[in-house]
Amino acid sequence: MPLSLLTRTRRWKKGDLATRISLLTSTLALLVLLPVLALSYSALRSLITDKTASELEVAAIASRLRFEARLEALIELVRNTAAQSIYSNALADSEERNAYIKPLLREICSATPEIAALVLADFEGKPLAQGCRLHEDSEGWIRGDMQAAITGGEARLGVREVGSVSHLNIAAPIVYLPTGSLEGGLWAQIDLARLFDKASGEGHAAIYRLQLRPAGAALPEAGTLSSGDGDLRYLVPVSLRASGALPLAIEVAVASEVAQRPLDMLMLACVLIGLTTVVLTTWQSRRLAREIAAPLTELELTARRVAAGNLDNLPSARLDPADQDSFRVLASSVYRMIGILRDTQQRLSTSLETRTREMERTEADRRLKEHALASSDSGVLIVEHAPDGGRRVRYVNAAFLGMSGLTEDAVIGAPWPDLLPGQAGAGGPAGAPPCSSSAEAPHRLAWTRADGSVRHLELSVSAVIDEDGQDARHSIIIATDVTAQHQAELEIAVRERAMQAAPNGFIITDLIQPDNPVIYVNPAFERITQYEAKEIIGRNCRVLRPDGNDDPAVAQVRDAIAARMSCDVVLLNRRKDGSHFWNQLSLSPVTNPATGEVTHYVGVQTDITERKATEDLMIEWLSRLDVIFTLSPDPVVCFDEEGRLSYANAAAERVFGTTMGALMALTGESFEAQLHAKCDPARPYPGLPSTSRPRMGGDGLLQSGGETGEDGDSDPTQDCLVHLLYPKPLTLHQTYRYYGAAGTSLVLYFRDVTREAELDRMKSEFLSTAAHELRTPMASILGFSELLMLRRYDENKTRDLLGTINRQAQRLTTLLTDLLDLARIEARRAEGLRFELVPLRTAIDDTLSAFLLPDARHRLVLDLPDTLPDVRADRAKFQQAMFNLLSNAIKFSPGGGDIEVSARSHHPEGKPLVGVAIRDHGIGMTEEARRHAFDRFYRSDRSGHIPGTGLGLSLVKEIMKIQGGTVTLESEPDIGTCITLWFPPAPPESAAAAPTTAVEVFHP
Repeated sequence: MPLSLLTRTRRWKKGDLATRISLLTSTLALLVLLPVLALSYSALRSLITDKTASELEVAAIASRLRFEARLEALIELVRNTAAQSIYSNALADSEERNAYIKPLLREICSATPEIAALVLADFEGKPLAQGCRLHEDSEGWIRGDMQAAITGGEARLGVREVGSVSHLNIAAPIVYLPTGSLEGGLWAQIDLARLFDKASGEGHAAIYRLQLRPAGAALPEAGTLSSGDGDLRYLVPVSLRASGALPLAIEVAVASEVAQRPLDMLMLACVLIGLTTVVLTTWQSRRLAREIAAPLTELELTARRVAAGNLDNLPSARLDPADQDSFRVLASSVYRMIGILRDTQQRLSTSLETRTREMERTEADRRLKEHALASSDSGVLIVEHAPDGGRRVRYVNAAFLGMSGLTEDAVIGAPWPDLLPGQAGAGGPAGAPPCSSSAEAPHRLAWTRADGSVRHLELSVSAVIDEDGQDARHSIIIATDVTAQHQAELEIAVRERAMQAAPNGFIITDLIQPDNPVIYVNPAFERITQYEAKEIIGRNCRVLRPDGNDDPAVAQVRDAIAARMSCDVVLLNRRKDGSHFWNQLSLSPVTNPATGEVTHYVGVQTDITERKATEDLMIEWLSRLDVIFTLSPDPVVCFDEEGRLSYANAAAERVFGTTMGALMALTGESFEAQLHAKCDPARPYPGLPSTSRPRMGGDGLLQSGGETGEDGDSDPTQDCLVHLLYPKPLTLHQTYRYYGAAGTSLVLYFRDVTREAELDRMKSEFLSTAAHELRTPMASILGFSELLMLRRYDENKTRDLLGTINRQAQRLTTLLTDLLDLARIEARRAEGLRFELVPLRTAIDDTLSAFLLPDARHRLVLDLPDTLPDVRADRAKFQQAMFNLLSNAIKFSPGGGDIEVSARSHHPEGKPLVGVAIRDHGIGMTEEARRHAFDRFYRSDRSGHIPGTGLGLSLVKEIMKIQGGTVTLESEPDIGTCITLWFPPAPPESAAAAPTTAVEVFHP
């Protein structure tokens, strides 16, 4: 724990002599310096405070004078303005005064931004004209101020607060010159805050804050210096020469920290002067004290070194005869005494060290011999031969005690060989090593320890001979633990038996010998290769390789042996009778533990001929299935027994808009969630099959429980439709099967039925629309014919009814004709479309000459070049398509207008086609109508005012499609529609070689 400050100070005061002298000197300097600094600070503080108050007063008075001067100038401006005759005349000119008074007032407001409001008012205070924006309470102030000014006959001043901002209201009366009476006045409102900001923005230091404040009881007395909120403030009242004091005061404030900054600097200077004086005094006094106490300090350090036993490098005892310093004389005497003691101690230490080294050497030799016996890994027993012939153990090391599990007390003094297990009282029976004067061969025995474990020991006995070659009556018994060796020999025997009985062939080769010959094979090797051991041992394994077989696996084996590495390969080998078999070979190197060198190789071979044939057949079938699934246009997805996606074909990637890597990372739940997100929300995904245990179907495949679930309801996930929206709209038919031993794996098959579903929808829609379109004219025909049958009408009425029946019959005939044309073109069952090289300009002219305009409101306008290329088309179908488009252009232009026919040579998609465009300026089409314009029975006009069957554009599209062309549509509502027929041009060689009358007949 750190010492307290008081404790450290006390220890410092009790330090060396130099420290105490310097402490006394510093204390005296502080006692003199502190009063002087305190008196100086007080005097300077008073002077700085008076200076600050004077500066605040000067700044406040200067700001007040500037503000009062500007305010009196504005008041005088208002009075002078009111005295002008134009304002007196404006009081009587109620009609024209706004024309010249308002600009004057606005000019004054813009030239004097301090004026917040400027109003010309009548004698009741009612505003007649204003030049600035008025406050919502201004009318009340104007009325009161103006009446007071007119009553008093002079300008009226008043201070009011507008939104916490002080304003000065000035009401200056205006004398009406013709009568000399006061009939109105000029009322102005001056923004005192803006005026004060402009007046106080110059002529004062930046550290001062000036503020215009209304006079009140909460403010300190004007003309005094006050402090509050950490600031120093000085207030002066505002007064005008004409009207006297105003309820306003100007406050000058300065932050306390700014005002006190000189005092802080003064305090810092005093502190620095004091610290500098104390430091200099302390340093000088300490230097003098060190010179006085230097001998004592040196003597003290020497005494500490001697006390610590360090007698080297002591100071010299020589003393200058002229030096009479008592401290230095004392130090010199002490140094001489210490030198004598040091010499005596060194002589004694040298003698003691010599004797100690001799004793340590003798003891080290003894301990080394004893440690050699005690630290030996082999057990050591020393047996003493008694004169009576008895033998007892006199020494045992720790290794023997660890082997035998005995204690030292149980061994020392025990008779030999009765100490051995089963030898008590036997007097050295067979199997126990004797203790003779000659060395004996090692003996092995099994030693059972007290804990029941068995150790195998190898004992050897040697007699101890003295220097004269005589028996010294002792024997040394060395015990070696060979338990691990015994266990290894036993394991080798077991492994040898296992290799003999193993069904796999084992072969061992010797890398040390030339050509790596075989040195061991087991019976299984003989059975597999039909070679006996004596026929193969000593030869290289290449005898098993067929002639001319350069299998890459052989090179792999050769490289592995050269690199001294293991390998696993499958080889085609040959038996002794010449037949071939597939050999699964596993090679492993055997390393010499001592040198780390690979000396042998062990090979394990397995005859996999039958398995190889089965695998080849399986691979062939899997390859066929992979090709089938890859080429299949329908997605196939498989899930394993853990519910993870394990396979998906290329069609699944394309249909679901993802990659194989992304699919393989999905679980059943995540795959189902993705399909839910991709499906039409109006027709959600039915989901994956339930995870209930499936049952075996009649065809041997694992089913999901049949067509019904456990509760008898049909399974919504079997044979269901999946309506995809992303990545593109598709309709898929989902079915599934379970497979695997436990029936926990699942295969999902999605068949693309988009076209079938679309055809089914189109068929239903077509039948519904066609029935409606056919029923409408039939209803009119039946209704009007029944009227003619039931009643008799006059000739005009009858003709009108028959005309209606005829028109509806013609409409029905046109509808049926269009339907038959459309059906023949789609089914390619036309009587024979005559494709020929048609001159495009001639075909257009023939079509337009045969087309009759219904009235004079429409006009055909041609924009065609003189020469157009020949096209390959059917002339009749060309005219039919043109007629349909011209009829539509007239029908959908009820207000009349030009029908423009032009030629185009650049297809929007860059195709090599020639176009004929027909443009009207009629009602046009919306975006929704453009999308469905070519649908059958679709009519953009739902009102029924424009006749038609809704098959015209569908028929035009099919005509262009069968002729190898296209049709494009451009339309905007209320602007018009342009439809372009794009025909394939005739090949250049055909146009040059064949006459224009050449006809190509197309037979579907």
